[in-house]
Amino acid sequence: MSPSLATVKICTEQLTSPGGGDKVDVPTDACSGTHCTAINQSPVVVGEWNSDPLMGATLYQFTPMVIYTFDDSPPQTICDIQSSLEVCTPEGIPTEPPRNVSFSPPDLGDENFTITWLPPSPTGQNGLITHYVVDLEDGTSRNVTAEEGSPSYSEVYHPYLDYSYSVSACTSTGCGQPSDRGHYTRQLSSGSAVEKGTFL
Repeated sequence: MSPSLATVKICTEQLTSPGGGDKVDVPTDACSGTHCTAINQSPVVVGEWNSDPLMGATLYQFTPMVIYTFDDSPPQTICDIQSSLEVCTPEGIPTEPPRNVSFSPPDLGDENFTITWLPPSPTGQNGLITHYVVDLEDGTSRNVTAEEGSPSYSEVYHPYLDYSYSVSACTSTGCGQPSDRGHYTRQLSSGSAVEKGTFL
């Protein structure tokens, strides 16, 4: 008996985290269509298929299948799973900036301020983060590099300067967009020092 309906599906499974890290456990259920996308129905004509956006430097597995539905009594569904294809996406620049960027003035007895941040979300890293670039203005403008393993930057604090800063994450391909620019000012009010931090 010929099937009354046939659907072509492509199932996508992420095998590694960005940068080729440990395998990510993403189960695929062929028949129910979990993590699968239907691309056309009967008559079955396999053409071109475009996936959702993929993360950079990540290994994916794509599994095409044809799901046949027969008008038997009771109805039957048969999944014809084809050979899988593994693809490693190229690394790109981060698509998101670092998160939670903040400025901390020196603690009592210390002379250095510190800028800290969190990496972009996993979906926004687009590869392996190699380092960060801090764009810092305090009367002069300069870029400084902070290594990936230590998401912070510190240097001597000058109490009467206005500080402006942002942070960008970088892969081997290049650096992504900077974080929203932060501003930190130590102001004098009624004879006493008042610390004020703002994000614009």
